[in-house]
Amino acid sequence: MIWFIIITILISIINVNKFVPIGINMSDLVDYGRSQPYVNLLKQTRQWGSPDRPWDGNATVNPITGWLTSDFGGIFLSDSVDAGGQYLLYAEGNAEVAPVRGRTVYISNKTYDAATNTLTAIVNMPEGPASILLSFKNTTGPGLRDIALSQPGYNLTAQANITNVMKAHLSRFNIIRFMDWTSTNGNPEINWNDTTPPNWPLYTSPKRTPW
Repeated sequence: MIWFIIITILISIINVNKFVPIGINMSDLVDYGRSQPYVNLLKQTRQWGSPDRPWDGNATVNPITGWLTSDFGGIFLSDSVDAGGQYLLYAEGNAEVAPVRGRTVYISNKTYDAATNTLTAIVNMPEGPASILLSFKNTTGPGLRDIALSQPGYNLTAQANITNVMKAHLSRFNIIRFMDWTSTNGNPEINWNDTTPPNWPLYTSPKRTPW
C-alpha cells in the first residue's frame, strides 16, 4: 500500500504542468534575510549602533535626513550563506573602517579623496556562513553621509535598486504578495507623510520599504 502511494505521488509530480500560475511572498527586509533584494545592502541594514556594538541601536542620527552625526557601527549582513565576494563601500566623509568581531571579513583598498570628500574601500567576505559588521571611527563631518555597500558584481553607477538575481526570480511568478515586504501587520502608516521616503538611508524597522 505504501509503495502504491509513493508511485502515485511520483507520477503526479512528473505530470504537473510547470506553467501553472503560482504566487510568491516577498520577505521583509532584515540583515539576516536570505534574499537581500537591494543592490545597496544599506537598505536592509539594521538600525545603526555604537562602533564596537553595532547591534545596540545607540548611534546618533539626524532626524531630518537619517544620516549619522557621530561614530557608529552597522550590521550589513548577518549569518549569510553563499554571499562571499567583494563589496564596494562608498561614503561621503572619511573614517577608520574595520570589521567588528570578524576574523574572516577584512577591508582592502581603502582610499579617501579630499577633493571630493569621499571614502571608498572593498569589504572582502569569504564564502560560507559569515556576517558583515563594520565600525566607523574618527568620522569627519561629523558622521558619514550617502553610504553605500554594493553587492558583488555591481558598481556605484548601477541604476537598478533591485538585484538582477531577484528580478529574474520574481519574473517566474504571476502573482507577488507584499504583506511582509510592506510590514502590513502592525504598520501604523495612515497618511502619505507617514511613509518612508525613497532617499531615507535605511528601510528596516522602525521604518519600512517606501511605497
